[in-house]
Amino acid sequence: GLFLFPGIRYGERGDFLMISSNLDAAFLEKQTRLLRAEQETLERELARIARKDAVGEDYHAKFENIGRAEDDNALEEERYEAARSSEQSLELHLRDIRSALVRLEDGTYGVCTVCQSPIDRRRLEALPSATACVRHGT
Repeated sequence: GLFLFPGIRYGERGDFLMISSNLDAAFLEKQTRLLRAEQETLERELARIARKDAVGEDYHAKFENIGRAEDDNALEEERYEAARSSEQSLELHLRDIRSALVRLEDGTYGVCTVCQSPIDRRRLEALPSATACVRHGT
């Protein structure tokens, strides 16, 4: 038979999904607000230095055309490489933020994706997009 335990979520077929976190609604609402604000900030910053694909969620650094002289070309390449590096970093952070918002919606926020243990509240306060407990996080 199937034994059900408090704090454990089960799938439609009764298969074990994960231990749900024990975070209160006020904390979850606060984290949602923080994550949404961070998402908006990242999207604004990305729009400044990159263009978004018409389809999908990918961004590509903008290439600034300064002029035709060799010095201009070198400056263009330097600025493009800096923008590309920033774009990649911001895009990865944005994906983490979006993933955390999905976990908030589906009830898995605050649960380590490695061991399924609750992530310490202090860790989530310091890193709202955390997907792992201190033991399994980097």
